[in-house]
Amino acid sequence: MEHAEYERMIEEQVMGELRSARVERLHEHLRECQPCARVYQRCVDAERALCGTPELSVLQRDRSGITRAVFRSLGVE
Repeated sequence: MEHAEYERMIEEQVMGELRSARVERLHEHLRECQPCARVYQRCVDAERALCGTPELSVLQRDRSGITRAVFRSLGVE
């Protein structure tokens, strides 16, 4: 799988949209790939800064695209 696909999975995970069947695959990759682990951490940090904890923000977030715009600015498309 290409890193771009893992980056999409990271975005989906942080947004609360990644299906559970793919969560383990993503986390296995993050344990082995430092570049993707850094992207994941930056996305989690950005999500927390914007909306609080990722778990709460899934329910509270305005789906206007603000979070995705931040991800794009971090280099995650």
